[in-house]
Amino acid sequence: MLRKMGFSLTWIHKIMKCVELISYSMEIGEFFYPSRGLQQGDLISPYLFLICSEGLSTLL
Repeated sequence: MLRKMGFSLTWIHKIMKCVELISYSMEIGEFFYPSRGLQQGDLISPYLFLICSEGLSTLL
């Protein structure tokens, strides 16, 4: 979708890193990685929603 909208590969890779490389730490210092990248309340979620909705509306 990002490629069709004219984003460069550099931006696509940066956005995908934000989606895929999520980790959480606990108070004891251990890190764990969730199976899904984005969680509700992430700051990038509204922007990704707008990009997807724009692409889907052009398909209609």
